[in-house]
Amino acid sequence: MELKREHTLLLVDDEHAIIRALKRLFRKEGYTILTAESGPDGLEQLKQCKTPVSMIISVGIPFSLTRV
Repeated sequence: MELKREHTLLLVDDEHAIIRALKRLFRKEGYTILTAESGPDGLEQLKQCKTPVSMIISVGIPFSLTRV
C-alpha cells in the first residue's frame, strides 16, 4: 500500500540523528512529521493528534508500545 502525501508520520526513535535525517527526507516529500523519543512520548503524540497517523518506530527502543 502506498502512502498518500497528506498523511502525517510519527517517527519514534531515541537517536536524534535518525530523527533529523528521516524528518528531512519525509518533509521533502510533503509529509507532515511528528516526532517522539520514546514509546510513551509516541503514545502521547498519538493521543493529541486529530488526524490519522502512520508510525515509523525504531526497533531498538526498549519500551513496548503495548504497555499503557
